[in-house]
Amino acid sequence: MKRAASAVFSFEVVFVLFLFAGRFKEDPRFDWVPVDTTVLLLLGSLAAGGWVFYKRKGKMRRSALLLTGLLGLFFTFCGFSYFWSPSTAYAVEKIGYLWVLTFWSFLGCAFIISRDQARLRRFFVVLMVFSSWFVFEALGAFLRADLTGQQVYALGTRYLGLGRVIGLGSIVLFIYAISATRSRIRRLLFLALFFAHVATLLVIGGRGPLLATVAGLLVPVYFGTDWDMMRAKVSVQRYVKPIIASLLVSVVGVILFLPSGALTTVLRLQVLFSNDVGASAGMRIQMYEQAVEIWAAHPLGGAGIGGWPVLAGWGDQKMYPHNLFLEVLSEYGIIGFILVSTFAFYAFRKMFAGKPVNKSILKIIIFAIFANTFVNAMLTGDLSDNRVLFAMVGLFLYSPSERDQYCHRT
Repeated sequence: MKRAASAVFSFEVVFVLFLFAGRFKEDPRFDWVPVDTTVLLLLGSLAAGGWVFYKRKGKMRRSALLLTGLLGLFFTFCGFSYFWSPSTAYAVEKIGYLWVLTFWSFLGCAFIISRDQARLRRFFVVLMVFSSWFVFEALGAFLRADLTGQQVYALGTRYLGLGRVIGLGSIVLFIYAISATRSRIRRLLFLALFFAHVATLLVIGGRGPLLATVAGLLVPVYFGTDWDMMRAKVSVQRYVKPIIASLLVSVVGVILFLPSGALTTVLRLQVLFSNDVGASAGMRIQMYEQAVEIWAAHPLGGAGIGGWPVLAGWGDQKMYPHNLFLEVLSEYGIIGFILVSTFAFYAFRKMFAGKPVNKSILKIIIFAIFANTFVNAMLTGDLSDNRVLFAMVGLFLYSPSERDQYCHRT
């Protein structure tokens, strides 16, 4: 009982709610909250994180400090670019989001969760429960309104926000299902929930989240396969077979179970292979071209933070080119790109140091979720919106062989 209570009132629960506060705070059922939900959960997670840090007596790893310094240097340059940015209102707003919401998303994972295997496991369990709630709400909205062929709206958020959360949960569920060798019942439960997640992704209408989820699901396949290019030989580890079988069964089952008109996401994907790519994809292509033109005009330091929407004709408001690389290049130029690349290089170096990724289920989950969030970042979202992406980079510091004697459960 005490253990269950400590899990429910843990740092990880508050932190996951903070990460995804923007996905559910517009739900009318939360109108009774007297303050902004994101601010409330930010303060709650900061308080819980501060308590954990206090119990650890302020012990910090050098790798976490260095990675934090690299990210801080990039964010500092982003803020400094305000002085040559044509934006005023949105630039200030974006600086605040980067330094408070996005930076804390990274810090919470880098300094607290990545140091403790128990906390990391709890983080993923909370994520599964949270995404299952989104599945329940999204499927409920779909069935109640008979939204066949339409995009689903639930919990006060659009289909893209729903798909991003559900995609993350489906990855964790799937990897846990194929690695749950001790309990057949647990494996069946994970697979059933995974089936529900896949069904939801296929009906809510989000192409990007579905493609990002596929990218994440390919990660365990890659790490479970030994590639010998010199001998043109590929050997497959034992657990890859249930991966492929489970994926095929889930997809075929969903297609057979649901009527063809209900597979909104699949219907929207078909547009990409036709002569008419659709209004959404066409708009993205136009935004990509505008970002390249802006970068060409400001190659070294970019147009400045928040400068892309102003120069692209959208005004001084929140808007972005729907591609992380193009956003960095157009607003922060080559300098910003080098800074964020240095940050990413060191993070990848720590991720693949020590115990091989394919020897750790938790490392595979971390990298799979990173792949998911990275693909999403290349298709939509502002730099400051990609909190989960930076959170996963913070988890790159996790080491399976690391023993943290200062760890305390909160």
